[in-house]
Amino acid sequence: FYPLALGCLIGSFLFIILNQIVNQQGGFLRKLATTVNYLKREKIKRFKRLFERLSTIDLFRELPAEELHKLIPYIKDRTFSMGSTIIRQGDPGDSFFIIEDGDAEIWDEKNNKMITEIKQNDIFGEMALMTGARRSASVIASNDLKGWMINKKDFDVVINSSEKLKKSFGKIVDERIKNLEKHQSIDSKIAKQWANKLSKSLKSGFEIP
Repeated sequence: FYPLALGCLIGSFLFIILNQIVNQQGGFLRKLATTVNYLKREKIKRFKRLFERLSTIDLFRELPAEELHKLIPYIKDRTFSMGSTIIRQGDPGDSFFIIEDGDAEIWDEKNNKMITEIKQNDIFGEMALMTGARRSASVIASNDLKGWMINKKDFDVVINSSEKLKKSFGKIVDERIKNLEKHQSIDSKIAKQWANKLSKSLKSGFEIP
């Protein structure tokens, strides 16, 4: 009788321990599944928010929905504190930005003068990507700023796949070149060189490393 009773006690004890282990593992898996579902929901919310906001920006407004969908996965969130230099004059152009919320000033630091102010939904940094030139001016956050960034490699992939987007960017960059020349931030010779590079890129496509 005693060996049988002892065996039952040991079996019950092992069952309790194993049951607790299974429950703990199950709880972990349930938490993991909840986390995964949460991240999926947040990703969908962000995608929807970006799509709605980009649709209100002149640059993207006329794009077909499927082309806008292609762009969104490449967009990264960025934040900058007041007074931060977002891009610096003379640096290589490796990204462009869209202002989600906040304001900034574009400065010609060589001549120590402000060119213009930019605000929510404005874009900047695209000219260096499309002309291959270095940054023509610095952009400084006037207050705490939230924005979206696309790096050059992703930008080249997206813009080469969309003639409408390519033309929209081309129009904006052409206007920027004329504006810089008007404010004497660049001379006529450089303005012409940039315009020629832009024209060449629009015709032949952008180089993808």
